[in-house]
Amino acid sequence: MDAFVFQILSLLQENVRKNDLANICGVMGLDWQSDYSASAVLDGIDELDCIVASDVFYDVCTFRPLLATIGRFMQRFRRLRFYFSYAERDDNWSIEDLLLLHNLQGRIIQTRDLGENTVQICVVYRRETMEEVFCGVEGGATESKLIFVNAAGHTLAESSTAGTNFTLNGIERTVNDIAFWVRESAAKSNIPLPLKGLVSKGPGEPVTLCVCEHCRPSYYLYLRVF
Repeated sequence: MDAFVFQILSLLQENVRKNDLANICGVMGLDWQSDYSASAVLDGIDELDCIVASDVFYDVCTFRPLLATIGRFMQRFRRLRFYFSYAERDDNWSIEDLLLLHNLQGRIIQTRDLGENTVQICVVYRRETMEEVFCGVEGGATESKLIFVNAAGHTLAESSTAGTNFTLNGIERTVNDIAFWVRESAAKSNIPLPLKGLVSKGPGEPVTLCVCEHCRPSYYLYLRVF
């Protein structure tokens, strides 16, 4: 471990200690290009839900070792999600072939044009984990119902909660409540996100669609509103 990496890890450990998070947060170094480093990290964790990275695809020389390591992690943790930001530098750069090589799949969550730069937020996951699942939400003043179905129309899970009344609670709070509800219900039923789409039918449909469309870019729960 060189002095620069040691300094970074020491600073992170100090931040964890000062914020009294040592009992729930650990700091480990990971070198994408080192099998030994990846093995050490994998041996040190029992569960892993997501990896969040900044602008890690900054040079084509990093693409292969980075995705090889991500693929290795996803072989161990099948429902792992890899979220990262990417600043577009060259139209000819692509990770598509490497994703196929490691049985991975990726989607763009959001694209932002920041003047001279275009920044994307993306997610990568195992190709085999993604069954097309749809979610239907029926809102109400006193009770709301939710149902997950697959492409064949088979019910995978159902849930109910207190009313999601946007008139009383406002759009922002209603969207937040729905997002939390969908995530919690999906996790309990082992349904991976993002969903293929959200089906919205019933009274107040224009407003319901407005809520759903607002929820999509903010929370990345589904890809399309039907």
